Amino acid sequence: MACSILASTLMLSGGCASVGTPVDTPHITLAGMWLVDINLLEQRYRMRLRIQNPNPFSLNIDGLDYRVEINDEVFARGVSNKTVSVPRYGVDVLEVEAVSTLAGIMRQLMELEKGAPTSLKYRVTGKVSLRDRAFRVPFDYQGEFTLAPGPAGGLDRTYAVWHTRAAATTPTDALARALVVLGIPKQLT
Repeated sequence: MACSILASTLMLSGGCASVGTPVDTPHITLAGMWLVDINLLEQRYRMRLRIQNPNPFSLNIDGLDYRVEINDEVFARGVSNKTVSVPRYGVDVLEVEAVSTLAGIMRQLMELEKGAPTSLKYRVTGKVSLRDRAFRVPFDYQGEFTLAPGPAGGLDRTYAVWHTRAAATTPTDALARALVVLGIPKQLT
């Protein structure tokens, strides 16, 4: 009896927000990424996430948490409490920030030294909080981007190592140069 009363109370007091039309997972892709701030222990990025709504109703997003992986390694993480209403079968772009650590950058550099990739795989995963739902909607998208070319037109191991080590005057400079090699430009704002 107590269980049925509790279940009824939950349904009437907000639990019913999760009952109703099912939500198709929004397609959330990485539309851009810029280095904002850099120091020895962490780096901050501005990211543009493109949100495509495959639902016949608006998605009223009031928060999300996400992470970006590069070549199957966690690169950066972030959260946002920005709100956006993505129209039914529509698209919107949300600008957010993410943070990476020195360990994440070093893992990427070690991978670069193993070979001469011309592109990197990336993955954006996380959960979206919807204003009118009692649950969060997970998302997962994978893509690929091309690296910035070296002086000979391609990114080769010699150029990557020289660009990240030999030309650096400080650890922070080395890190900034490594990010350029990874294809992440620094945008001054």
